[in-house]
Amino acid sequence: MVVNKKKKPKKPAAILKKVVDTTIVDTISAEFVIPLLKWVYGKIVNTFFSWVLIAMASTSAALKLFIGEIFPVVKNFTIVNYVTSPWFIGITLSLLILPILYKVVIGLKNNKIETSALSVHQKLNEYIGASGFSPNHNLSETKRNWAECVGKIKATKAKDLRIMGATGYKTFGEKDSPLYTFLEKYDGEVKVLLIEPNANLDALISRAAQTEKTPQNYADEVTKSVERLKDLVRNKNRKITLKLYKQTPIWKMIISNDYMWLQHYSTCSDDVHKTPVYTFYSDGDGGTSLFHALYSVWQKRWELDGNTLVELD
Repeated sequence: MVVNKKKKPKKPAAILKKVVDTTIVDTISAEFVIPLLKWVYGKIVNTFFSWVLIAMASTSAALKLFIGEIFPVVKNFTIVNYVTSPWFIGITLSLLILPILYKVVIGLKNNKIETSALSVHQKLNEYIGASGFSPNHNLSETKRNWAECVGKIKATKAKDLRIMGATGYKTFGEKDSPLYTFLEKYDGEVKVLLIEPNANLDALISRAAQTEKTPQNYADEVTKSVERLKDLVRNKNRKITLKLYKQTPIWKMIISNDYMWLQHYSTCSDDVHKTPVYTFYSDGDGGTSLFHALYSVWQKRWELDGNTLVELD
């Protein structure tokens, strides 16, 4: 007679040994395949979701093997059956597709935000009449900016030109300045505002210190610019009016009928040509462009009672 002996329940250590013995292929996968899949998956979508996929696959496989030892019903359910089962494939595909969809949706959302922000900036530039900006980082950039300035004045056939500066020397006074040659052939009316070349003037002394020049050297640059304007009037028959002011220089302006080029005299820079250039355009009477408000600054400075009118002829 055959006696059926009851099988002794396996101890946890035996179960663990069985799992280790029967998952040698899974160990190889964990050592080589899974890291490779993680790298590829992380490159395509997101590291977080790749970790989720790997954690789920590995944990589920381990649980299946443990459960297979405890519940004989699923004992013969091999790892191959597990991986090829419809629900596993469904979950895996979901984990692959959902992050991609997430990336697509977030990408579309960010693109929409960027497009919206760009649209707002474009509208703002339109309202304030800003048509150009240059940080003026180097000499070549500065030359290009002033070449564009002269080009626009010529292209729009400006009948009037307004200039406000400190010494004017690097604007039209020296031979390499951007408006030196241009003013020789310009037929329109020119009005110029410069600081008074008085070496004892507080505003001039303050500005000279910022440029690391002596007050007298700074005043001499103004004098050279004045002489240049006199030469244009007397020998080139140009229509130029010059006034000298006594206040501290704040803005450098070159204004035509349609455009304004604006710079500021910064206490952080020894040369106005190293400060950014802002370009504004006129959008006509009643417009919203800052061109009009800034032009009123020029007009107010031009009409100050303390200004000195210089005879150039």
